[in-house]
Amino acid sequence: MLGAAQSPPEGQVRALRRLLKTLASDVYVEVSGENPEALSGVVALGYRRSLRHTGLVGTIDTLACLQPPPDGVTPEGSLGETQDLLPAPDAAALQATFLTLLRCAIWRAQRRGCVLLEAPGLNPAAEPLAHAAGFVAVQGNLWLRFERPHPASDTTSPAQKEDA
Repeated sequence: MLGAAQSPPEGQVRALRRLLKTLASDVYVEVSGENPEALSGVVALGYRRSLRHTGLVGTIDTLACLQPPPDGVTPEGSLGETQDLLPAPDAAALQATFLTLLRCAIWRAQRRGCVLLEAPGLNPAAEPLAHAAGFVAVQGNLWLRFERPHPASDTTSPAQKEDA
């Protein structure tokens, strides 16, 4: 994640902190069950007011599922240099991570009071999963419109609901 900060190495931590510490966005990470220090995915949401949609609109800026390297392998350099060391992605695990992150984004947008959640630039291979979650294609974009009023009393996260 530090490499995404687009700043010199000595300022990457500060730049990332500034990027993440704003009231207009949320970032959530999914950690691997086997290794709590390894990320298995990340979702970043931005929020804006919209006259067109008459309310707050959430935008999924990033939804990425990460395939961690096998135990004992510490990749160095770029992914292209270590690609032969990485196992083939586990499609079921990636799909489960994607759905968990998508449910998290939907839950958070509803809690923020959004009238719409959009997912521009979503990987086309993931679109069927988004459609199954209620997103519809509108003008080359995926939208999920929320009913008004939003139930502000439901503070249960998607993960808590799965555990119940």
